[in-house]
Formats: sequence, structure tokens, C-alpha cells
Amino acid sequence: MKKVDKISVKCDFCKSDRLVYPCLMRRNKKHFCDVKCKNNWHRENAKGDLSPNWKGGLFKVKCDQCNAILYRKLEKIKRNKHNFCNIVCEGQWKSENRRGAIIYNWKGGLDAARDRRKNDIKERLNSRMRTMVRYSLKGKKNGYSWEKLVGYSSDDLRNHLTKTIPIGRTWNDFMIGDLEIDHILPICRFNFSEAGHIDFKRCWAMKNLRLLDKDENRKKHAKLFQPLQPSFAFEVMA
Repeated sequence: MKKVDKISVKCDFCKSDRLVYPCLMRRNKKHFCDVKCKNNWHRENAKGDLSPNWKGGLFKVKCDQCNAILYRKLEKIKRNKHNFCNIVCEGQWKSENRRGAIIYNWKGGLDAARDRRKNDIKERLNSRMRTMVRYSLKGKKNGYSWEKLVGYSSDDLRNHLTKTIPIGRTWNDFMIGDLEIDHILPICRFNFSEAGHIDFKRCWAMKNLRLLDKDENRKKHAKLFQPLQPSFAFEVMA
């Protein structure tokens, strides 16, 4: 094979001579000594509108709250429907434009929520269970839904509670508040501080829940009518 001689060219940044193969002369428009010279050249000559990836730079927009002039990249303007100076302007705008009937997921406010709890079986169950689980955990739900914490759904709970309706009562009595969800073994008799504790699972097991007359439930409160074998949690020591 015939040996190909290198050709002398000048570095486009530092202008020093270097030898390259003819094929590189045809393939590359610019020639550099090393990566450092290449980066320095691009830093000076391929920025802003000189760059092949130039998208127009910063565009002028107004803050939707205070009308101050802002400069944003085109992709950010396309991504966000609204522009704000800072979090203060954003909060003020949302308080004025995203509340009540204006907000996209408005469901009618407190009156509509009360009607749903009164007439919608699933909504009433969810409301009661959210409150009871949050209370038993002292608010430490960490964003989890009550269904994920207790391990069963509202449909499962409804089917179970239907079987515990006192004689002479109907499901509608629960809907109007004459029946309440009762813990057969009261919450205060269990020892837990988080949802992962074994006593939490026992406390909220469906077999420990039933429907009871409101007056009877208030009278019973946290009393026990049968012996309770408490559980004790031991930590494994290394």
C-alpha cells in the first residue's frame, strides 16, 4: 500500500503549523492543534447567532402579575403559559385567578362537598375514613391515601360494613349520620405511631370495623367489653 504523506496546515486558533492527512483536509473545515485550541475557537466564534444551534436567544415578555419586562428563552415561553418575575408574583396571580369557580377543577365548593358526602356513598366513606385514619396517625399520613394505608378499597369496606348494619337499620341511616363506623377494639387500645406498625394493621383490619348506632357509639367511646392481648414491638439490636 502506498504511503500517504501528511500536509501542513495552520491551526485556526493559534495559527501554528501542524501536519494532517489529506482526507482530514477534505472532511474538516476547521483545523486545530488540540482540544484546547478547538474549545477556545468555539468560545470566541461559535456563540450567539454564530452557533449552528442558535434559537434566537432571549425573548422579551411581560410578567402576568406586575407587567415587568422579562427575558426568557423561547423553549421556556412555549412550555409555560404564564410568566412571572418571582414566586411572590406567581402566588399573587394564582390567588386572584385560580380560586373558586375560576379554577379548572372546581367542584362546587363547600356546599357541593357537603351534598356529595350526604348523597354519595363512596364519598361519605372516603371522607370518614380519611378523617379517622389521619386522626389515629396524628396527621402523619405522608401523602398516602387511606386505601393504600389500610390495604383495602372503599368498595371492600362498604361490602363489609353492609353485613354489620344493626337490625332495623339501613344503609341510608349511615348516609344521614345515624350510624357511625365503630372500632370494636378502640383505636386508643392499640400501640402504633406509623402506618407500617403491626398494631396499625390490626386496628384498621376490616374485622375490627362495624356500623353502630351513633348514640351507642358515643356511649361506648373507648371502653372494652372483652379482654385485649396487646402486641409488643421489639427492635433488633445489632
